[in-house]
Amino acid sequence: MTIKEMEAQIDRLGLEKLEVRLFKGRDVDIFICAIKNDEGTELEEDGLHRGNIIVFDGNGRCWETGPYALWGKGDDYDVTWGINEYGQNVPVGINKYALERMPQRDLDPIRD
Repeated sequence: MTIKEMEAQIDRLGLEKLEVRLFKGRDVDIFICAIKNDEGTELEEDGLHRGNIIVFDGNGRCWETGPYALWGKGDDYDVTWGINEYGQNVPVGINKYALERMPQRDLDPIRD
């Protein structure tokens, strides 16, 4: 998927966009977003938030952390990759937080 295709859906979901990594041309390798936990406001003066970090792969498939991951805009995001049961290279962690597959949050493929 392209950045434009993914951004439109991510905006509708109300997610905080953190980082996009491109594969080739305008095709997305991964799109990193977050859901801010409203209870974690005590860290906002440092530009840090608690909440789910969400990783979409270039096909719009979703993985996310638990709700108490610490993140901030402009942070460096270190994605750890692994092989799933189908032999696919998939994200398994981000900044030492485990990622869980969340198919209910997958983005819809854009069809011409």
